[in-house]
Amino acid sequence: MKQKILNERRKNDFYRTLFDNAYEAILIIDIEDNAQIIDANTKALELFGYSYEELTSLSLFALSDNPDLTKQRIVDRVFEVGQTYYKKKDGTKIPIKARISRITISERFIAIMVIYDLSPEKNKDDALIASEVKYRTIVEDLVELICRFTPDGILTFVNKAYCNFFGKDYKHLIGTKFMTLISDEDKSFVEESFKSITKENPCNRYERKVIMSNGEIKWLRWSDRGIFSENGCLKEFQSIGFDVTDQHNLEEKIKYQSELYEDLQNNMTLLVEDMNKVNISKQENITKLEKAFGKSVEEFHLNTIKTEAVLVKSVEDFH
Repeated sequence: MKQKILNERRKNDFYRTLFDNAYEAILIIDIEDNAQIIDANTKALELFGYSYEELTSLSLFALSDNPDLTKQRIVDRVFEVGQTYYKKKDGTKIPIKARISRITISERFIAIMVIYDLSPEKNKDDALIASEVKYRTIVEDLVELICRFTPDGILTFVNKAYCNFFGKDYKHLIGTKFMTLISDEDKSFVEESFKSITKENPCNRYERKVIMSNGEIKWLRWSDRGIFSENGCLKEFQSIGFDVTDQHNLEEKIKYQSELYEDLQNNMTLLVEDMNKVNISKQENITKLEKAFGKSVEEFHLNTIKTEAVLVKSVEDFH
């Protein structure tokens, strides 16, 4: 019977892959053959500490810390087992709970037992996974670009904002070089920036431009952090990028207008100086003329008016 079921199972590689990669331990049990274990996934082998051949040579009762209770549960067709204890190969007791599904193969009753490890180590793993899921949920909702990469620059994580900014899919970015997204003129600067990160000085900040695929220039302000182990070894980098294109363009516009105003002020100053020079030169000429004729400009002007009057009177008398 066992061999027949195994032959059927081996025909389906997809089933095997799902079975072996399940997160929880799973046992396949022949209920009618003294609860003989006829198959087990990788997690079950890890949980109980047996090899595949060893575990599939045992009855479920050999694992239970209370075989009589386990037999009674099978007889009573209990589908959900509350917290109880099973034994590892070395005799260590581990707290577990389980769910049991019953199916019929070749007119025999087969049980699929999914076992949940309740040991403190398992709870720590679950808490870590929950924490990672929570972290990922948070960073996925941020508008800032977030990525992580190995010391040699291989991307290991990117959030949605990072993918959207560069117009690439998550699966196409993971495993690629971080530096491929940096412009050639900035690569040396960025490489030196990361080289300067140490455990004592783990952070760097800088602002660099990015040339998009459509030729548009964007500006990003990066905050880079090195992540180190307890013994000081660099494990990976985390970079957070802020799109400061609008701010940068505004600053450039203000700078341009400021320079334009300064140039205008300088030109106005030169113009006033030139006008002052012209006025000074004109006054110097007037002074020289007054000295030469011994008369002021006002007197010259008055004599000119009188002369013009005499000429007008002479013309009138002539007629």
